[in-house]
Amino acid sequence: MNDSRLDGFRVTGSQFYDTEHYPYGFARSGEFTIKQTKILSEIGRTLLALSEGVEQAITAEEIQFVKVCSGEIPAETDVEKTWVYYRGIINKPFVQVGSKLAGTKNSNYFLQSAY
Repeated sequence: MNDSRLDGFRVTGSQFYDTEHYPYGFARSGEFTIKQTKILSEIGRTLLALSEGVEQAITAEEIQFVKVCSGEIPAETDVEKTWVYYRGIINKPFVQVGSKLAGTKNSNYFLQSAY
């Protein structure tokens, strides 16, 4: 097991990728800062395992992170805020009802007929 740490979190031997939502990587998505990209890439595997209960928190930072994921406390650190932001983006429902027609005289029809 690799014993290196980043901001109190275990760093795994390989980078974290989310090819389903970010096939070209976090950096190329335009949704994350350089710092957020580094956090997700370097400790994203650890954060995912902690948030899903696959790994047990062993440091104070990891314990606090698990509390943030369970909704006990609000996100305070850059790592916590980055993970909450990332999860918010990928869990956001995709709704494109009449978006291309918004503002046109037919847009009300598309918005009403979608339901």
